[in-house]
Amino acid sequence: MTETDILGWLPDCITEYNDFLEKNGAASIHGNNIVYCADVNYSTGSNLAMDQDGTAVLEKVTTSQCSKLYAHDLFAGETSYFIDVYQPVSDGTVDVTWRVKLLDFEWNPDNPNTVRKKYEVSENGSVITDVTNGRVMGDVNIDGEFSIADVLLLQKWLLAAPDTSLSDWKAADFCQDGRLDVFDLSMMKKALLDVE
Repeated sequence: MTETDILGWLPDCITEYNDFLEKNGAASIHGNNIVYCADVNYSTGSNLAMDQDGTAVLEKVTTSQCSKLYAHDLFAGETSYFIDVYQPVSDGTVDVTWRVKLLDFEWNPDNPNTVRKKYEVSENGSVITDVTNGRVMGDVNIDGEFSIADVLLLQKWLLAAPDTSLSDWKAADFCQDGRLDVFDLSMMKKALLDVE
């Protein structure tokens, strides 16, 4: 199998797929991309379906197949691993449901590949926020609002101040790279200025 490194960070083999899925979950945000991971057994007649509703619109830009290169190389009953990448084409909010379907019927509503998310898209599609659980971006102390207290808390945490903890560290991941650093703090400060 040949490494293609589509988008650089996008997995293109089963090992990378498994690591990516474990770290990010089935649906995640990467820059101005929304990424959905799923495994599908096409020999059963299954296929992936994505439904969206809201004022924002997502468009699929690429798919990375993290299994055998050609579908005809798969054995009957063998699973294929896919990562679909979407980008917003308009701002607003969008409710998204991804699921594995059997022909025109939902095969198994409890399938772990069924994922429901709600996203808020702004700044011409360049900022995407997961608001599925009502998370307020920047609200690391989970008091329900994004304020200077959150910025100061992240700053103290980055400086390793004793007895400092973040109640929702993902709310501070403004770079959406799965880690917190000074770049997130900088973007957080800018976002606070934009709010006020």
